[in-house]
Amino acid sequence: MYTDDRRLIHEVLNFAEDSGYRSFSIGKFCYFHRHHPNNKSIHKTIMHLCSRNQLVKLSDGRFISSKKMNEIKVKVRSHIRSNGELTIQESKEILEQGRNRGIPILDYLDTIGLTMRVGNARVLREGT
Repeated sequence: MYTDDRRLIHEVLNFAEDSGYRSFSIGKFCYFHRHHPNNKSIHKTIMHLCSRNQLVKLSDGRFISSKKMNEIKVKVRSHIRSNGELTIQESKEILEQGRNRGIPILDYLDTIGLTMRVGNARVLREGT
C-alpha cells in the first residue's frame, strides 16, 4: 500500500472517529480535509473501509465508524431492555442527533436484525 493511501485511510478513520455518532458524507470529509469531492481515490478508500468493516454505510449514503456503531448498538439494546422499546424521540438523546440523521441509523439496526420497527418505535428482535 502506498504512503498516500495510508495517509488517506488514516484521515478518513480519524474523521469518522471525531464525528462521533454523527454520520458524515464524502463531501463533508472532502470539505474539512480540502480534497476535491470528485476524487475517485477518496470514494474508493471509503468503500474499502466499509468492506473491511471499519466504516458502516447508511441508507442515506452517509457513513459512521464501526466502533461508534457498536457503541450505538449497546446503548440501543440497553435502552430497549430497560424500557421495552425505543421511540424516535428517545433515540434523539441516545444517538445525540435529530430525526433526519437518526432514522438511517435506526434503519441500519433494523437491517442487521438487532431491532425492528413497530409503529413509531423500535423493539429488539428475538434472540438479540
